[in-house]
Amino acid sequence: MAEAEKAKAELQKQRRMYEQSLEKALNEQERQEFEAKLKEIDKREADVDYRINNSRAGYVYVTATKAMPNMTKLGVTRRLNPLVRI
Repeated sequence: MAEAEKAKAELQKQRRMYEQSLEKALNEQERQEFEAKLKEIDKREADVDYRINNSRAGYVYVTATKAMPNMTKLGVTRRLNPLVRI
């Protein structure tokens, strides 16, 4: 949960930055770029909110390593970024 709360705070900080930049945009291309970034932040916030509200949600992963050639690992993680676990 602490990881999700920290991620949400960082996303809110990014949102404020892009909203301020959007207000100062000099042309339509800049406006579109900032609006695209804000939409991306919306999606990421929705993902974090889902994870906060569904604390048991996570990722299942299958991985292998050259160090153990005939072995495969099946695991689960509830981290926001599953690659951190792998």
